[in-house]
Amino acid sequence: MRLDPKNIPENIRRLMPKEDRKPLGKAGMTNEEAAQKWAAGQERELQNQMAALLRQRGLFFRQMPFGKKTPWKGWPDFIIVLPRKAGQGVCSVLMVEAKAEGGALTEDQEGFHEEFTKLTYDEVLTVWNLAQFKNILDTVIEPDSD
Repeated sequence: MRLDPKNIPENIRRLMPKEDRKPLGKAGMTNEEAAQKWAAGQERELQNQMAALLRQRGLFFRQMPFGKKTPWKGWPDFIIVLPRKAGQGVCSVLMVEAKAEGGALTEDQEGFHEEFTKLTYDEVLTVWNLAQFKNILDTVIEPDSD
């Protein structure tokens, strides 16, 4: 009886070196790796939707590169400059981390959030869906009353 490489049991896949499983494609991924890949796709999609909404509303923002190593460990995904009316103090920024449903902050992210809060008395917001992000924007940005 021959073992079909596309039906390798999970307990065997976990014991195999990653480089041996790679040629099998999705069939060579462990359940944990598949879940991580799915969550990363969900997070990327959320970030794309958030960036589109920010552009639609004409807000100035910067987005950290997704899935790339940067020297800014722990920095949130979005730094958004909040509009202000002429003559009303300095500008404010909104720091937002996007996470897929059920996602968790990394150690670096937790450290950044803690340090940012200590220094600014403000917090980095974490959002898990677009509706939550829209609600935040609607809450922090006052419509022009001109």
